[in-house]
Amino acid sequence: MEIKVEYSSVESQISNVKGSLQGLKAKSEGSIEGNVLDTADKLNELASKLDTILASYKGVLEKNLESTRQAVESMREADATIAGGMQRK
Repeated sequence: MEIKVEYSSVESQISNVKGSLQGLKAKSEGSIEGNVLDTADKLNELASKLDTILASYKGVLEKNLESTRQAVESMREADATIAGGMQRK
């Protein structure tokens, strides 16, 4: 049984996700100032929390992408080592 990894395809998808991640921004309109309504305060609080959650998500996704890239590189090195050993026999 053979498992074939198309490294260029995997790396291309990692790059695509990284590119999309750069454009990911919260779309809050900023704080609603000069308004003493409880609803405005709650919206401002929710917008702030959304920004924090989005920043955390981006951080986790960036770490995941780097781990994936490292795993792909390790598989590529293992493939090269195995192929080199098979050619010597």
